[in-house]
Amino acid sequence: MHEFAGYAAGALVGSRLVMGLIGSRYARFSQFVRGPRKTIAYAAAMLRNREPRHMGHNPLGGLMILLLIFLVSLAGLTGWLQTTDAYWGVEWVSEVHEIVVNALLVSIVT
Repeated sequence: MHEFAGYAAGALVGSRLVMGLIGSRYARFSQFVRGPRKTIAYAAAMLRNREPRHMGHNPLGGLMILLLIFLVSLAGLTGWLQTTDAYWGVEWVSEVHEIVVNALLVSIVT
């Protein structure tokens, strides 16, 4: 079940990446992924309760989406590596997998 969930998560990330490139207007990364300056400026405005409204995701929401995609991808990669002969039982791969999954859970909660 665990392995199946990992492959399913990987498939969902893959489909999200495709939608981010060729999907509808609001699904595309170009609509909500902003550079560091705009993201920091948005965060500063948010702390002052003066953040602008956005149709779709705001710059911090876009950053969170990128973080979640990265963490799920890394969890899937390290999980898959543990099924290969080269990395079966390798301690650091298991530890990285555990750390990434815990970071993913913290990210989801926040």
